[in-house]
Amino acid sequence: YTLADITGTCYYWQQFWTYPVVNSRSLIAELISAVTGLDIDEAEATKIARRVVNLVRAYNLREGMTRADDMVPQIAFQRSDAGGGYGTYNAAQFRTTLDRAAFEKRIDKFYEIKGWTSAGVPTRETLAGLDLTDVADEMAKRGIPIS
Repeated sequence: YTLADITGTCYYWQQFWTYPVVNSRSLIAELISAVTGLDIDEAEATKIARRVVNLVRAYNLREGMTRADDMVPQIAFQRSDAGGGYGTYNAAQFRTTLDRAAFEKRIDKFYEIKGWTSAGVPTRETLAGLDLTDVADEMAKRGIPIS
């Protein structure tokens, strides 16, 4: 989805049935190459997207975001058996309840996949691999605990 964001390709175009599907990094890389004249392959497109994701995360951390902000609304962890609902169906019967501990484990796994610490901070190694050592240095200078 990051590639869709940075190329202006609509999310719906990536999966919408009416149009040809643009849902592969290699195809998006070909589109970037065709439009810009740059020689971008799938690996480079993936690296660009990962750089964007990590830059956005670094920016949000700088602005005070923490792991606590990577949370769904608390109501998702609460089950309501109350009647009522919307329209002609009972909303409570369609609601699922998330297990908080399982959700926390999923966040941990997500961070691990991204190359971030358990606090949700990109590691110096991750940033260096994306040619973003200047971002790692700036985060450290600002007191953001980067490993």
